[in-house]
Amino acid sequence: MAGDGKHGRKSCSEGRAEGRAESGFESCSEGRAEGGSKNGTPAHDLALFERYPQLVGELPWVPLGTFPTPVERMGRLSKRLGSEVWVKRDDLSGAIYGGNKVRKLELVLAEAIESGARRVWTMGGTGSHQVLATALYARELGLGCAAVVFPQPVTPHVREVLSAIVEAGCELVPAAHMFTVPAASARLMARRGWGWELGERGGGGRGGAGSWGRGGKEGGPLKLKQRGRFIGGAFPIPPGSSSPTGALGYVSAALELAEQIREGACPMPGAIVTAYGSAGTAAGLLVGLRLAGLDVPVYAVRVVLKALGTRGRLAGLATDTAALLRRLGVPAPGGFARDDMRVVEDQVGAGYGHVTREAEEAVSLAAEDGIRLETTYTGKALAGLCALVRDRRPGWGRVLFWNTFHSRTLGRTLPDAEILRRLPRALRSVLS
Repeated sequence: MAGDGKHGRKSCSEGRAEGRAESGFESCSEGRAEGGSKNGTPAHDLALFERYPQLVGELPWVPLGTFPTPVERMGRLSKRLGSEVWVKRDDLSGAIYGGNKVRKLELVLAEAIESGARRVWTMGGTGSHQVLATALYARELGLGCAAVVFPQPVTPHVREVLSAIVEAGCELVPAAHMFTVPAASARLMARRGWGWELGERGGGGRGGAGSWGRGGKEGGPLKLKQRGRFIGGAFPIPPGSSSPTGALGYVSAALELAEQIREGACPMPGAIVTAYGSAGTAAGLLVGLRLAGLDVPVYAVRVVLKALGTRGRLAGLATDTAALLRRLGVPAPGGFARDDMRVVEDQVGAGYGHVTREAEEAVSLAAEDGIRLETTYTGKALAGLCALVRDRRPGWGRVLFWNTFHSRTLGRTLPDAEILRRLPRALRSVLS
């Protein structure tokens, strides 16, 4: 998949020519000139661009990660389960920070820069990988970052991530609960003078900030050239970067996997299992697998409250992502019905972030194969896979686990006292 960067240079230069935010696109072109992106990772082209070159110049993109990610056989887990288990290692997707957010942010942050944004803001739990990844890569591109964060059960991993978020320079705004995030977001926007104003130009029309929910029929809120501008230069990024634009990162990932299967890097799986939090990963895979002509079911293991992880939400985002592709000239399939979504409901436990015995067991099993997981997302997803395989369902003799975690150790430079000083008072108890 690695290429000479011609696609990336074209979209970056177009961004500069139209007077968009200079810092991010300039760093992109500088990295390409040196044979890699700014963060030192190899230059690459999206599999989506390779398959559909007409998207070059139409779809803003900045290279952040290292792709394709490897596909490996989990030998010890395969022996335990009596079925072949393979893993798609998106934990190795970036040198700065890996996991599933990198593929999405390559498109969403490029969209923010194209809109003229000077900063971005997002939301997540106190140990949110979405917040951390956004903060780290926004900083790489010269963008400021803020985030509304809600409480989640405190674990050593949550403390580690929250400390890294502070080190990344992200401004944090506490919310009392997951369901009060909209009110806290409104306060943040009012205090900073951020907002959206209809006008002559806009950055959310590709399905980014302007379409966090269901877009409905084509030509509705997801129309390609929505007119408007972001007041205050702040671009909102939804939870998990899971807008239709962000989900395109996993459309590309599915095309990448199809090429790896074609080249013999891994066999055709009977099923793919991944975590279901904000739906962008699973929705993108659903669309991408259909584009690739692979009849492989995707099982999305719900790790959030049922109201936030419905079949309808997953089907809606897949439908909106396919609709976005069609407006970009790609003959993407439709027909993503709610009742066709395969959502695994029995692994969430007491709720988001709550540790389960099954997730802990899955984390230990993965470690035997040298794969590092955590208990909020990927541990529960692998636990769901193990339960499904143990049921001996037809077609589960070979299954692919899509690892969405960042597996490298997070470095620390600031002392604990300085991190506590920078935290809002309401969040200091998390680290104390």
